[in-house]
Amino acid sequence: MNKIGIDFGTSFSTASWINPKTRQPEAITFHDISMQKMPSVVYYGPDGVMVGLAAYSQLENSSGMKPEHRHQILQSVVMSIKRHMKQGHFYYFPGGGKASHEEIIAAILHKIKEQAEIACFNGQPVEEATITHPVVFASWQKEMLREAAALAGFKHVQLLEEPVAAALGYASTTSEKIKNVLVYDFGGGTFDAAFVQHDGEGQFRVPLEPEGDAYCGGDDIDEALYDRWEQVAKEQHNRTIDMNPNNRDISFKVKCRKHKEQMSLFPKYDFAEVLPPPGVSWVEMQLTRPDFDKMVEPIIEKTIVRTQRLLRKVTDSGYKIDTAIMIGGSSRIPVVYEKLKQILPVEPRKVMQVDVAVALGAVLYNPDGLQEIRHKQVFCIYCGCKISTADKFCMNCGRSSISFNATT
Repeated sequence: MNKIGIDFGTSFSTASWINPKTRQPEAITFHDISMQKMPSVVYYGPDGVMVGLAAYSQLENSSGMKPEHRHQILQSVVMSIKRHMKQGHFYYFPGGGKASHEEIIAAILHKIKEQAEIACFNGQPVEEATITHPVVFASWQKEMLREAAALAGFKHVQLLEEPVAAALGYASTTSEKIKNVLVYDFGGGTFDAAFVQHDGEGQFRVPLEPEGDAYCGGDDIDEALYDRWEQVAKEQHNRTIDMNPNNRDISFKVKCRKHKEQMSLFPKYDFAEVLPPPGVSWVEMQLTRPDFDKMVEPIIEKTIVRTQRLLRKVTDSGYKIDTAIMIGGSSRIPVVYEKLKQILPVEPRKVMQVDVAVALGAVLYNPDGLQEIRHKQVFCIYCGCKISTADKFCMNCGRSSISFNATT
């Protein structure tokens, strides 16, 4: 049975497969865009549904459109659905269409499935997937992921916590022995910090309660940049970005996302943008690294506080951290590394494959597949006790997650 690993992200999603020639996990390059990162964006237009870069491009190209057409585009695009998941809720679109949150997630997962079949499996169906999620996901959010995966056409689905997948993915890319790993995962919409332990025999487990924040990520930095642009628009043109001061223009938020990425690379940048219609109004802003660091400090400090809580748990429990890895697109921000270096007992490592590390680990989860794993011994990733199947809760600690590996 063909299998892939999926890192379903707030901003971008990635996927991986096991290359039969090398028997190693590899990131999937999506066939239609020749990229390994697919925007987690869906557009419900009058001519059908667009997913990924095509949907993202609708936002990018909307600036020069007539106001009525632009409004229709902005009302038809869904971004950051991972962060805004709600049970029983719908998005409503111009023309009377609607889509549930599960259906929107399913559209993203189906696109990944379809592209994987073309790029890696010669058009053969992919029926099995391991999909990762933040440690802070509630049971109902995990169930929504399962339902969306079923709608997308997957017949067998496993869910795996992102820090465990990250540790597994990192271990697959290095020859060094991985034992006690702190995973700092600062993504587009969520933050996770977890202590992941490797027993030397192929099993990873999370012996301590992870720390996380379901509403702390790159989206918040985008919002901070949006607020700064809002000030600039008022100073230079006496207006807000959107002519309705109560609205947040999502097309301009896409620009802010790019500004964030540029400030992660350059010590100073001169930005110039056109405000949304009506009219043609240019706004300009110079941003230096110190300015940017000060702007995002309250957001990053939330992750540092969570990481410090985890460090206290590690110390109080008598564990030792040998390795600390940084994953998630927002971990690229230079000040993140500087702050972590001040509090960690080891120097944090910037994972080279930061965007696909979680996906690489996901495809390695239960490499023999669900059908066979049910006849093997599996272990709780929290307490290490043996449990009967991957679908049941641990009878010792009551948690539902298991170690990625199994023994006969």
